[in-house]
Amino acid sequence: MTVQEKQPHEMIWAELKNCSSQLAGLPAPCDGAPRTEWHKWAVAGLFLSSCRDAKSAEEGKILATNFVLQEWGSGLADLIPHIESALGRKLTEGELDEGRISRV
Repeated sequence: MTVQEKQPHEMIWAELKNCSSQLAGLPAPCDGAPRTEWHKWAVAGLFLSSCRDAKSAEEGKILATNFVLQEWGSGLADLIPHIESALGRKLTEGELDEGRISRV
């Protein structure tokens, strides 16, 4: 079974890190890097891949933000500052409560 045929939960750490780096288009932080570096990398990778696949950068940012707000689960609070940095603005209480944005 090749790495491409495996689901993320079937991969060893090195395979998951390599696959994630390829999907994101960004090299992953070094093992042992501070957690905040991993958070920045995760958000940047999601924003890059969403913007690459969307009709516009604005649409990509909205898609990436909504994905993180709706699907991330535990640890979401650690990503909020990086999402806000990528958007160039603070998320409103309403957006956080609703788990979605409609504008950049």
